[in-house]
Amino acid sequence: MIGTIIIMGSIVGLKSTQKIEQKQVEVSINKFLVDMDKQIENTKNNYGKVLVEDFTLTKSIQKICIIDLKTSNNNISAIESHPLINDSVGAGVLKNLFLIKEDDDIYSFYNPFVRLNDNKANCYDIPQSEIKFRFTGGGNSTIIEQQLN
Repeated sequence: MIGTIIIMGSIVGLKSTQKIEQKQVEVSINKFLVDMDKQIENTKNNYGKVLVEDFTLTKSIQKICIIDLKTSNNNISAIESHPLINDSVGAGVLKNLFLIKEDDDIYSFYNPFVRLNDNKANCYDIPQSEIKFRFTGGGNSTIIEQQLN
């Protein structure tokens, strides 16, 4: 009887921990999207305006991939190792921001003003849950690049 209670308590505790972790991921992603949209909105119509922003995500988010859906450049080698993203781009799905968790779950989003400077797709590792991006106004779009320092 006591063994059953301990096992049941462990299961309930594990489920509660998983729910808390999932909620932390959702909050982190929502904050990232709000902050990303804010920077894009603040630069898109101001050609040449530059803003740099630090982003913090939960450590379960390991990588960010950004796709420039407006460019005709077919260089998508950055996403070849991510079949779901590759399939999404190949099928013409309107998704251009992808957050990849350590368990390969992918969260995808769309912002119509996202552009890249030199590629159709870039993926960035997120070391220690932090990444810095540079946003440059492109006149009705924003060019996004990783800021390394």
